[in-house]
Amino acid sequence: MKKTFTNFANFFAFTKGERRGIVALLSVISFLMFGIQVMPYYTKDNDLEFSDEIPVESSSNFETIAGDTIPVRAELAPVLADNRDKSEQGRPHFDRLNDRSPQQEPQPRFQVRERQPFRVHANTADTLDLQQIRGIGSATSHRIVQYRERLGGFVRVEQLLEVWGIDSERFEQIKEFFIIDKQNIRKLNINTISIRDLQRHPYLDYWQAKAIVQNRDENGFYANISDILKLALIDQETFDLIKDYLEL
Repeated sequence: MKKTFTNFANFFAFTKGERRGIVALLSVISFLMFGIQVMPYYTKDNDLEFSDEIPVESSSNFETIAGDTIPVRAELAPVLADNRDKSEQGRPHFDRLNDRSPQQEPQPRFQVRERQPFRVHANTADTLDLQQIRGIGSATSHRIVQYRERLGGFVRVEQLLEVWGIDSERFEQIKEFFIIDKQNIRKLNINTISIRDLQRHPYLDYWQAKAIVQNRDENGFYANISDILKLALIDQETFDLIKDYLEL
C-alpha cells in the first residue's frame, strides 16, 4: 500500500522548472480571458449615417417617374416635376400596352400552315405508298394493286370494296386517302379484242365476253359501246360497271 502511494505521488511530482512553466502558462491564459471580458466596454459601434436620408412620412415626398412611384426628397420634387415636363415636350406619345387598339397588335412572325392529309393516287400508287395509309398492311396493299391490274384502274373509290379483305368498316377509314384519276384507265376495244382477253375483266364472264365478240363477228363493228345492251346477256347493271373500260 505504501509502495503504491509512493508511485502515485511520484507520477504527479514536478520539477522546479516545470512548476515555473505551468505558472507562466496559467498567467497568460488568465490575462487573455480577462481581456475578452472587458473588450466590449472599450469598443464603440459606429453606425453609418447618411446626410441625405430620404424622409417617407409625408405623401408629398413621392414622385412618379416613367410610370413608377419612387420616394424623393421634398425639396427635389418641384425640380424633378419641372424636368419631367420639359423632357416630355416634343417626345412622341406612346400608348400603354393595355391601351393598344386591335390594329396595333404585333403580327406573328410565323404563319402556321394547315397540314394537308396524306393522300395517294389510286391508279399509280405502289404497295409501299398504300401501306402509308392506316388500316392497309402489306397483304392488303398487294391485293389492291393486283385487283387494280385486273380492272385496268379504279374509276370509283367504292371499287375498293371489291378487294378481298376490305369491308365497309375499313373502307370508311381509308376512302378519304385515295385520289381517283380516270386518265390512267386501261381501255378494252370491243371491235378488236378477243374473247380470252375480254373475259379476264372482273365485270364480265366467259359467256358475256363470247356474246360480245360473236355479235361483232356476225354483224360488224359496234358503232357505239351502248350497242352491247342489245345482247341478252348484258343487262343495265353490267353495262354501268363495264362502260368506263370500253372503247371503240
